[in-house]
Amino acid sequence: MKTPMNTLLGALLLCDAAEP
Repeated sequence: MKTPMNTLLGALLLCDAAEP
């Protein structure tokens, strides 16, 4: 599932996980 929404959600998750 390579949808724009999925990409945005993935980026948010990565950013959130990167922060302490």
